[in-house]
Amino acid sequence: MDIRVECSCTEMVRLGDLKPHPQNPNTHSETQIATLADLIASIGWRFPIVVSKRSGYIIAGHCRLAAAERLGLDEAPVDYQDFASEVDELTQLLADNKIPEFAKRDAQKEREVLGKLLDANASTILAGYSPVEAEKLLRMADEHDEKSALGGHGIPAMELQPHEHYDYLVLLFRQEYDWIHALQALGVQDVDYSSIPGKKKIGLGRVMDGTRVLSQLLHAQGDSEPGPVGDDHVAPTAADGDAGGDGPGAAPV
Repeated sequence: MDIRVECSCTEMVRLGDLKPHPQNPNTHSETQIATLADLIASIGWRFPIVVSKRSGYIIAGHCRLAAAERLGLDEAPVDYQDFASEVDELTQLLADNKIPEFAKRDAQKEREVLGKLLDANASTILAGYSPVEAEKLLRMADEHDEKSALGGHGIPAMELQPHEHYDYLVLLFRQEYDWIHALQALGVQDVDYSSIPGKKKIGLGRVMDGTRVLSQLLHAQGDSEPGPVGDDHVAPTAADGDAGGDGPGAAPV
């Protein structure tokens, strides 16, 4: 099989001469290897296998080696690099796979790109998306528009019947700092989960903007408020048909 080499490399090296790093902690599933193999076969080599001149071990590209073996190739592009020490090698070995995990995808742009691939009759599988997954992500666009119509926060409105009342609140935080601050302010230690056998259900709940609630709590304490807060769906009062209520003197949240 003739595979185009579109990346820079030091030289082409026989697969049998490449040595996987014995301390590489990552394993690769058959699905991952097969997907990468199909991608390489389709658009060529875009990244070389990185090998340390110091030890001769692969530092980055173990899955690329496995994909090349799956394709039955004799050789692969290799970039030989200098590493000053074993520590530098191991640092890069871990970082090459760990740091990408910090990335977050923009859902809207992701859907736009998938849409362009589908419009061009291109395979989303080569990009790692099964047809079912791609279709699901595109359907989410309509749901996103509906949530935007609710104020852009994605907090669903909950309509209560006259016989219903609020038994608990679910606070939604968008900043970890606000979440930690709320736990401290409210003295929250643990939570009962109704889905766990033996735990009781705690009633009808509602979702509110946690940052807004925290802002009110901090204001009551005379503390400074967190960042900008969004709108929530204010619970109906007893006069509006909320049969339960919190009784006179309850702080509105």
